[in-house]
Amino acid sequence: MKRYLITGAKGEIGHALLDHLTEDSQVEVLALDKQDPIESSNSQIIPIKADITDLSALEAIFAKYQIDCIFHLAAILSSSAEKNPILAHQVNVQGSVNLIELAIKQAKQKNKSVRFVFPSSIAAYGVAAGASRANLKEDQHLTPNIIYGINKLYVENLGHYFSRVESCFEFATVRFPGLISAFSLPTGGTSDFASHMIHAAVKGEPYSCYVSPDLQLPYMVMPDAVNALLSLSTAPRASIVGQSFNVTSFSLGPAKTLQILQKSYPNFKVSYQVEQWREEIIKGWPESLDDSLAQERWGWEPEYNLDKAFAQYLIPNITMLYSEEKKCIQA
Repeated sequence: MKRYLITGAKGEIGHALLDHLTEDSQVEVLALDKQDPIESSNSQIIPIKADITDLSALEAIFAKYQIDCIFHLAAILSSSAEKNPILAHQVNVQGSVNLIELAIKQAKQKNKSVRFVFPSSIAAYGVAAGASRANLKEDQHLTPNIIYGINKLYVENLGHYFSRVESCFEFATVRFPGLISAFSLPTGGTSDFASHMIHAAVKGEPYSCYVSPDLQLPYMVMPDAVNALLSLSTAPRASIVGQSFNVTSFSLGPAKTLQILQKSYPNFKVSYQVEQWREEIIKGWPESLDDSLAQERWGWEPEYNLDKAFAQYLIPNITMLYSEEKKCIQA
């Protein structure tokens, strides 16, 4: 029996990971979240309510369960973090430190390596005004200008450090672009405008966008994000330890998203009420990423390009989601 720990299990990525991991009957998943525990009839899922900043609560979990792999998803995201940077530091940094410390302790006690999979972010970049935002590599512009990016980059470096000095600890990390899910609306992310636009179009509602029409960011859809994390959880140590990796699929801005959506929803309207603070954050992030290193080192390749993402994943599934909601209301 292989045992996983997912922190932030009730979030977008957490739900998707749970579905994939439990397809294997020889897997058990500790689904940790500070909110009310996940409700599931699946005996492979063990719901746990705990806060990653509570070291004593985490110690009790590690004392009870031997963990093979940690997917550390819990975090305060970019826009929310800017509103409360001290809390963001406590959760994003100290919470991560707590988990790293306990993972190393358990690995030493059990004489068995622990894989620690950490989703970082394009917020780790900080592109100076006037510099190119295109096709950034992993070692370029690492001067984040928001607390979320500072937190993420620090934990990246901390994880790489402990992977060097502790052979039993295997830290694996990717820098995600904006993520778009067909099954939930995100909260607290600066790149969320693309997701909100899609949901609004399907619902037949107008959308007021907080960034300029032509300002683009890299994106990927949730199935590709999950596949990237799963790949990191099984890749050979030598392929992934000591290096942060870009992963990406396509780039989008409001104008481009609107153009795509109006093919299916010609009456969809977007207005713009630019929030300057969000605009400045995005201008410091890449508009596209170079992910050739991940392709070379552990075989990364997205399944969904731009056309397939909209035609086969986003629009059909979001349409079905709201159709089912409408049926429930009518019933």
